[in-house]
Amino acid sequence: MRTGNSPAASEPLSSHMKTNLFVLAATLFATVHTVQATGFVTYATDGANHNGTALPTRPGYLSSYTDPDFGTTVTRISDSTTAVDGSTNTSGGVAWGNTVRNVYSKVQAWNADMSLLLVENENRSAAGVSLGGVTVKKAILDGSTYAFLYGLSFSPWDYRWHPTDPDVLFYTSQNQLYKWSVSGGTSTLIHTFSAYSATNGAIDIGKGEGNLSADGRYIVITAAAAGSTTDVIVYDTTIVSPTDGTVSTLNLPSSKTDSRTGTSYAGPDWAAMAAYKP
Repeated sequence: MRTGNSPAASEPLSSHMKTNLFVLAATLFATVHTVQATGFVTYATDGANHNGTALPTRPGYLSSYTDPDFGTTVTRISDSTTAVDGSTNTSGGVAWGNTVRNVYSKVQAWNADMSLLLVENENRSAAGVSLGGVTVKKAILDGSTYAFLYGLSFSPWDYRWHPTDPDVLFYTSQNQLYKWSVSGGTSTLIHTFSAYSATNGAIDIGKGEGNLSADGRYIVITAAAAGSTTDVIVYDTTIVSPTDGTVSTLNLPSSKTDSRTGTSYAGPDWAAMAAYKP
């Protein structure tokens, strides 16, 4: 998952994300190349297929290897046979599930300064079964060493790191939006969306694919509304309950027919916030 050293906190987050995404994309999809002694890279440009060098044996938990073609350091940050706290005794500890991942490809796993990494710890072969002891479904790892730090003490339905404040995580639970402080270990209720039922999944962040504005002030919330329609809500996160910080609400139909072709499309599939920053 990690592709480089943690960037300096003074650099803008967008540059971190772009750099890491670029390096990740290059690692996965670029053509084979050789690394010269000077450290510069020569890429194959002949258009032919080039099979990658066979990878070494999977490393142990928190161990690394260097990709033989790209020179990228790959670190194993989970282990289904080792307790999350690094011990080998899983009987009373917290075991890794058989699926450990970022919650979604469009959701940032690192906090703003990349000091923390939030991963899903799941057991997909036996949903709902304890993962070998104390159940940790969402694990916070050290962003540099990847060592397990702790599991979240609450169960968010949907969540996003604040894009500029590394101490803040926003999350939804039933029909409520919260802000969690890493340093304080406390959650603050931002708003209860009382127009929707108090059940899990009543509201989420852009149907699981939404985001915050670039400055972290606005967030896009989606909720199932009457007649199988969807409400898309822009909310100001600086306004805390009991004051309502709703900026706007747009109700979208369950389907839309293209007037040119007559084709009907279900929707919306997701909603996102433009990267607005005043």
